[in-house]
This record gives sequence, structure tokens and C-alpha cells, in this order.
Amino acid sequence: MFGLFAFLGLQASDSLIVSIPEGVERIGYDLIKDEQQVLFDRSGSYDISRLLTDDEVPWAPFAPASYEGKEYVGWSKTTFRNDGTLPRSDYLVFAGGTKAARAFVVRNKGEETTVVEPGTDAVPGLDPVIALYLSPGETATVYFRGTFSEWKNAARMYRTTLAGSDRVFKLRTRDFSHYYLYLGFILSLLIFSSLLFSFFRKYSILFCGILLLGFGGYFYGKMHVSGILPEDYLWITRIEGGPFIVLINLGLSGFIISYLDLRKVFPKLYPWYLGTAACIVGVNILPLLAIVPDSTSVTIANSVSILWAVFTIGIVVIAARKGGRSEFILLLSFGVLFLFSSIFVLGMLLKFRSDTLRGLFMWSTLALSGMILYGIYDKLTAGIRENQRLTDQHQFRTRFFANVTHEFRTPLTLILGPIKQLLQSSKEPAEQELLAIADRNARRQLHLVNQILDLSRTEASRSILEAMPVDLVPLLRRLTSTYDSLAVQRKITLTFSTKLSSLVVSAEAAKLETIIYNLLTNAFKFTPAGGSITVVLEATKDLAFITVRDTGKGISATALPFIFNRFYTDTTNAEEPVDSSGIGLALSRELVLLHGGTIDVSSEANVRTDFRIGLPFTPGLEAIAPEDIVSGFDPLVLDTSEELHVPKVHTPKGPLQAKKTPLVLIVEDNADMRTYLSRGLEGTYRVCTASNGREGVELARRLMPDLVVSDVMMPEMNGFELCLDLKTEITTSHIPIILLTARSASRDRLHGLDTGADDYLVKPFEVKELLARIRNLIRSRQMLRELFASSITLRPSEITATPVDQKFLSSAIQAVEDHIDDESFDIDQLAQHLAMSRTSLNRKFRALIDQSSNHFIRSIRLERAADLLLKTDKTVAIVACETGFGSATYFIKSFREKFGMTPGAYRKDQSS
Repeated sequence: MFGLFAFLGLQASDSLIVSIPEGVERIGYDLIKDEQQVLFDRSGSYDISRLLTDDEVPWAPFAPASYEGKEYVGWSKTTFRNDGTLPRSDYLVFAGGTKAARAFVVRNKGEETTVVEPGTDAVPGLDPVIALYLSPGETATVYFRGTFSEWKNAARMYRTTLAGSDRVFKLRTRDFSHYYLYLGFILSLLIFSSLLFSFFRKYSILFCGILLLGFGGYFYGKMHVSGILPEDYLWITRIEGGPFIVLINLGLSGFIISYLDLRKVFPKLYPWYLGTAACIVGVNILPLLAIVPDSTSVTIANSVSILWAVFTIGIVVIAARKGGRSEFILLLSFGVLFLFSSIFVLGMLLKFRSDTLRGLFMWSTLALSGMILYGIYDKLTAGIRENQRLTDQHQFRTRFFANVTHEFRTPLTLILGPIKQLLQSSKEPAEQELLAIADRNARRQLHLVNQILDLSRTEASRSILEAMPVDLVPLLRRLTSTYDSLAVQRKITLTFSTKLSSLVVSAEAAKLETIIYNLLTNAFKFTPAGGSITVVLEATKDLAFITVRDTGKGISATALPFIFNRFYTDTTNAEEPVDSSGIGLALSRELVLLHGGTIDVSSEANVRTDFRIGLPFTPGLEAIAPEDIVSGFDPLVLDTSEELHVPKVHTPKGPLQAKKTPLVLIVEDNADMRTYLSRGLEGTYRVCTASNGREGVELARRLMPDLVVSDVMMPEMNGFELCLDLKTEITTSHIPIILLTARSASRDRLHGLDTGADDYLVKPFEVKELLARIRNLIRSRQMLRELFASSITLRPSEITATPVDQKFLSSAIQAVEDHIDDESFDIDQLAQHLAMSRTSLNRKFRALIDQSSNHFIRSIRLERAADLLLKTDKTVAIVACETGFGSATYFIKSFREKFGMTPGAYRKDQSS
């Protein structure tokens, strides 16, 4: 181990005196050290009394020596004499690096000895300082005691300098003026951050305040800036820098985590940085607890600090590269701190002590703090501006929605009026059914317009709550019973459950009805047959809870935070959504908030969904009579007219009934749209309907329609999935499909065509246009069948519309050709070769080429026979045998039916 200064040699003489001539302002250590005696107190047994009374004290000059241990006590003894003619008022400055510094001044006047223990804080500074007053000719001996734990401090603790009071105050005022200024800035920033935190309650501001407190306390303690706070009464002036280092680490780490939002922006780095921050705080607490030796704890703290600093700077650099202005400000502030702290540390390593470097390091911490606060302020103001922009945008959209929807009321009124008159005057059931569809959907549109206007008024705070005492029990029972018929039709169990006989709240009945109506409508929309919907009413001391629970498909976790947004659509679990939530849930939330209540939702996929409303109530209210309640519920809007869909085929009447008319399958989940399309096609085609995609696929496989018209947005299986399923299935791949959708974007059209759809029709459309497209597709398929019937050589690519059909037909042709001379190869063997049933194979050939399976096999044999007749000289009988005809007579008959002449005539005709 490095050597320390120990004290050797001879007992010092009492004649060692530092003479102070008149007019001298400063006496440096180089002049004092030869007159100074020191004592290395290994046992710590000496005090001032023993030093004054014990004649055997081993005073000596110091010399290098080694030592073992961890803390030592050292004494120095220096005698000063005023050789001038005037009294002197000087200061003794002792070198720093010691702990528990104490000074004693011994004055000898004749036989009287006076011992004075002045404080070592007479002048602000890093080093212990005492005042020394000497009359002309007076002599005083100064004993200085200090403890140290490092060899360099032992070497420095005996360095003593004498200077005049004017000089000391001048130097110290110059040295410490910037410390006072620094603390003033720190205090100002701390007050500013406190005000910001009180307004915005952001964790980044809180941790910035902790960082400022750490910087201020650390430099206050390290620089011994006395005079601002009374040392005798405030604990902050008596503690070391350790606790403030902990505050600095805690404040800076917490600030980085909260300001950069590490948990969200860097989820993988967040736990690692959090662990590193916890370690840096922990290791800096170790020295305060004195659990391990100082040297060990300092080594550990320095090692972890380096790792933490590198990690912190790395995260800041990455954030600045990815982020914007706020992250760049943070990077700039860390750059300033890193630059000057590196210079300061380098100076310490090179043993170059400089107050300038120390000052630059200190001011860099202020720059860091100030820029951090500016970054926070800039980020907050940017957020305020963005919020204001969004608020203005939202208000503009609200006004726009209100204005536009308000303009819808007049044309809707003009639509509903004539429809009602036509309904009253019409006698034809078919016309009445179509008029009922138009009336019902116009009323739905009017209801949507009213809801948009209600939502606009509520969000603009223009809606007035006309509250009155309302009993929730009969109200909810009545609203639930309104849906009984719909529940029976949908095969859904609907119940109202409560243990209360009465529960009166102060509310507006019309608005409560709107809330419950929207929640129940939403529940019916997403609950399949066999499910259940339950309305539950409960109460606590001052809150009433209404829960609408359904056993539908549920809401995804990603959609839950946005489910109350107007027109929000959950696209998590479907390629194209079933339906949006419209504005019903958004309006319900605003109306609940208007009542001073709360609404929340919880869901478990494919298990349940709960909408829970909490309404405040005051016990003891008396409900008004039910007949006095003004209802806002419009039963005409509630769609309970839809019956449970049963697939059936509608056959045209009259002349068309006797013909072999094509069968069109309509797949549409909206009952009114199904009816509208069916009525439009029934006069021309046979029609079968399905209410969802899965049902449509099953019907297509069973009925083998000539064409499928399918909506895109449907439950269970959407139109894209239906199209993909049918087009990739060998038995249904030939069926042309027309997709109907409200989406008109080119990418949606391309997506539909990519799944194999033959045509794409955008709503709204006219039935005439749909009929024209159906007619063209069926005609094109018929032309392909006619092409096959008239062709001599069968080419699959020319008579098929899809790659699946082309592959199927090629496989069938190849199978027959592989067994061309096998008379026993029939439809059963061909079906087995193609992995299909006999019935499915026959239906496939009928749909694709309008022939039976036997006819197809015979056609392939005859085509090969015609080829052999032209390319060889074989007799007709041999050709018939080689192409699988056991009878030459049957071969000639079949050949004449296909080619219109006998085989011999065909050879002669083609050869000429």
C-alpha cells in the first residue's frame, strides 16, 4: 500500500516560532512548515489537556512511512508571534480533506495560560479557517486536530497558511460569489418546477424537482457555503454529500423513465434501465449505512455509476434519433453535462486541481437542470396546443355533424310522408312489403339523425337535464319486456334481475330509456341464437348499478378503450367488420355523464360482455306516477319485425316456372336487404336466401346454384371468406360470385377480386344493374358450355373460368385418356380417381360443361378415335377397340351422333 505520513524523529524544541513582521499580509506554508510540529495519534488517546500537561508528547516533523488501518487522528502545533508594533487580525487557513476539524489557541501571559477553541467556520470556504488576534509582541500557540482516512489527506491536513483578514475575505468573496449565484438559480428553478407540478401533476416534473434538490444540497455541502443558512440550527449544513447523491441518481433516473416514457417507447430496455437505476440508488446508500468499508463502497458506487451513466446517455441518444424536439433538447442538455464532467474527472485523474474546472462542472449541472425544465415546459405547451387543436377540430366536426344531420330531417320527412300514404292505399302484398322496408329504414335513418343531434348537443354542453324522481325497477322491467318478441324470434333468453322492489333516482326518464335502448340493441346485435341477455339492477349505499350482460362474441382487449367513440369499428378479429357501434354507445356515455354517473365495459372473448352504469341516488325520494313520465322511446324504431331466417327457394310463377331457370343464392344478413333483393330477382330467376356467410356456404354446396350474390359485411363469415371458401372448393369453384358492399375504395375492389369474386357491386345500386350483371355472368358460363359441346378437341383453358376448374377438367381428361382402351372404365372409377362422389361429379360436369359424366367419358373416347382415324390406317373396328368401345356398332352410332357422319365418311371427308 502507498506510504502515508507518519511522525518520526526527535522531540521538537520549544523555540520553534513563526515570526510575523509588521506589514506582511500573508505567510505561506513553505515558511511555516519548518517551524511546525506534528503528532500522529494512532490510538486516538490525546486531547488538548494531555498535550498541554504531558511533557513526553512525541512532537516531530513528518516523514513518509507506511501504515495499516482505516482512520487516524493527526495533530499539528504551530507558535506565532507578532513582531510588529501594531495589533494583528489574521486568519489561519488549514488544508481540507479532514473530518472533525478542531482548533485550539493557547495564549501565555506571564504565568496565566488561556485556551480558546474558536469555530472553524469563521470564513466561508472549503478549508477550515480560524481567526487569530495578536497584540504587539504577543505569542500564541495553535493546536489543530483532524481525522483522515487516506494518505493524501494526511499529507494535506498539516498545511497551514496565515493571511490578513482583508485578503481572506476578498479571496473568499471572489471564490464563492458564483456559488451563491448558482444556489439562487437552483432555488428559482426548484420553485418553478414546484409550480409546474402543482398545475400539471407530471412525474417528470416531480423527478426534475428531486434532481434540483440533489444538485443544490450537494454543492451547498461540498463548497461549505456558510452564511446563507445558520449552521447551528439547520441539519442540511452539517451532513455530507451522500444523501444528495442519492437524490441526484433518483431524480435523474426517474426523470428519464417518465420524460421519455420508457415503458411504452422502449419496452425491452425499460426493465433493464429500471434495474440499473435501482442499483445506482442502492450502492450510493451503502456508504450512509456504513455496512461495508468506505473504500469498498466507493469502488462499487463508482463502477455502477459508470454503467448507469453509459446506459442513460445511450438511451437519450437513441430517443433523440427517434424522437423530436423534446428529445433533442434532452440530448443537448446531457451533452453539456457530459462534456464538462468529463473535463473535471480528467483533471482529477491528472491531479490537476482547478477551481475553474470545478465551477464549470457545477454550472453544467445548472445548465442540465434548466434545459430539462425547458424541455418539460416545451413538451407541456406543445401538448396544450395539440389538445386545443383537437378540441377545435372536435368542435368543428360536431358542428358539421349537427348542421348536416339537421338538413337530413326535411328530405326524410318528405320520404316518410309519401311512403305512409302509399302503404295506406296499396292493396298488393308485394308492394306493401317493399313499402314497409322503405318506411322502416327511413325511420331508422331519422332515428340516427336524432341521435347525432342529441350527441352534438350533449358534447357542446347545451343539453339540459330535466331530472325528476324515477323508479328504476318498473322502468327497466318495461324496457326489457319491449324486447321479448325479438328475443323469441332470435332464440335468445332475455331476463331482468333485481332483488329490489323499488329504487328511486333523480334522472330524466327519456334519456335513461335512450341509454338502456342503445345498450340492449347493441347486445342483440352481437348475441347469437341460443345466447342470453340479462339486465341486472343493484344498489349500494348511494349508487345504483345497472348492468346489461350478454353472452355474445365479446370485445377484444385492444378495442375496449375506444368502444365509446362514435362510429368506432373493431377490426381485430375480422378481415372486414360486422358493423360499427354507430353513435349509440357514444351517446349513452354522454347521457350517463350528464346524470353525474359512470359507465364502463368489461368483456371476455366468446364468453360475455358487461356494460355497467353507476348512477348516484339519494335514499328517501318518492317516484312520480308512471303516467306522468314523458317517454323518449320510439317503438317504431325498434326492429322486432325480423323473423328467424329459414332458407327456402323462391320459384318464378307463370311461363318461367316451366323452364329450367337458373338458381341464384342471395347471402345477406340484413333481412330488409334480403327481401328487397329476393323480390327483385324472383320474376327472372329461382332464388334461395341465406342470412350469413357460413349458412351461404352450406347452401351453395347442397344446392349448387348457378350464381351467388353475397354481402361483404356479415357475421360468422364475411363475404371475402365465403368467396375464398367456394372458389377453392372443387365442387363449387365454378359458381360465379357477385360481392355487394358499401366500400368503394379501389383497394377493397382489388381485395374482393383477389379472393376470386367474378364481379363487385358497390351500394347503393339499382336492381336493374344487378340483374344485368347476373345475366351476363350466367350467359358467359352458358357460352362456355356451348363451346365445349361444339368443339372437336377439348381444351380446358378455353372453357373454364377459374384455375381450379381448369385443373379439375385437365385431371378428368387425363384420367380418361390413361384408360382410353379400358372398356370397363366408367363414372365410378373416374369419381374415385378424382376423389369425388358419383353425385358430386355428375353435378360438377352438369354445371361446368352441361353434360353427364358418362357423356364426358364418351366424348373423350370419340375425340381420340377421330384423331386415330386421321393419323393412322387402322380399321374402324380396331380404332373402336383401342378407344374403349366393345361394340363397333355402338361406336359407329356414337360417332355419327357427335360428328354427324360415320367414321369412314369422317376419314374420307377430312383427308380430301
